Amino acid sequence: DPRSTRTDDDGNLVEIYLPQAISLHYSGPDDSFPVAYFRHFDPGSSTQADPLQTSGPTALGNPPGSGLKPFLGASYATNHDGQGVRIREVWPNSAADRAGLRRGDVILEFGQYTLYRSGIDPYEFVALIGTITNDEPTRIMVERGTRRFELWAEVELRDKESIEVEGKRLAFAAYQQGETLFRQGKYEEAIGPLQSAYNFNNSDGRTLELLGYCRLRKGQYADALRAYNSALQRMPDSPSIKYFIGACHDALGESAKAVEFYRQYLSSTDSDKKKRKSAKRRINAITNQPDETMDWNKAVVDVIEAV
Repeated sequence: DPRSTRTDDDGNLVEIYLPQAISLHYSGPDDSFPVAYFRHFDPGSSTQADPLQTSGPTALGNPPGSGLKPFLGASYATNHDGQGVRIREVWPNSAADRAGLRRGDVILEFGQYTLYRSGIDPYEFVALIGTITNDEPTRIMVERGTRRFELWAEVELRDKESIEVEGKRLAFAAYQQGETLFRQGKYEEAIGPLQSAYNFNNSDGRTLELLGYCRLRKGQYADALRAYNSALQRMPDSPSIKYFIGACHDALGESAKAVEFYRQYLSSTDSDKKKRKSAKRRINAITNQPDETMDWNKAVVDVIEAV
């Protein structure tokens, strides 16, 4: 049995096994899907702390069963552009914030551990934080753009419940800001707070839906598609999300996928006349005309405007 489970950025299931320090990464949201790959993470201890349990090994002087765990105050993502772990979001007034970490920074060294390899799962880094056993500042080697430099963080102890409550509070505040900008048609300005809302609480499909639409309006089609795919994992019955996934594939010139999702949308009971008319028109255009005769830019604008 796995020690814990979680969902990655694409909505796929990840199972964590300890003390073997192995994570199974599935190709779908549950274990009925095949395992896409697995990782063996080694933070340097055969009895490493489990960062998802609330009464783990002694760390920073907290007694076992106290419900406290080391907390840096940031969320993390795999750095697909190179080595280390990328900072997705920094919590205000946290240890990470006080140390000077920023969104987008890449952590290459943490205390005695080095992260000079690619494809590191964020869970591995959280496990490293869980191994801290003293209250001295922890050295962090950071890469920011073309610069590399050292920062020192005084990791604090927090209980799981307070972390979750604070994360939801921060997510809600950021979402409100992003939604206000979205409703004003300021899509580019809305992307930042909506992304922050997702980073603070990645379980909210509505945040991802708005983020996908803003990126679609700004021509960031691949990023929009990732947001919508994640939103669909959380809101699988949403006709609107299926329509916009079709629009993203359409904009990227992926005709077969566009038709597939347009048809899924049309098979729903959604009564939006503009979107239904647009989906039918695009299916007809894609299936009955050669691609070279299409004005793709105009077609994409028409699809997006059908809202």
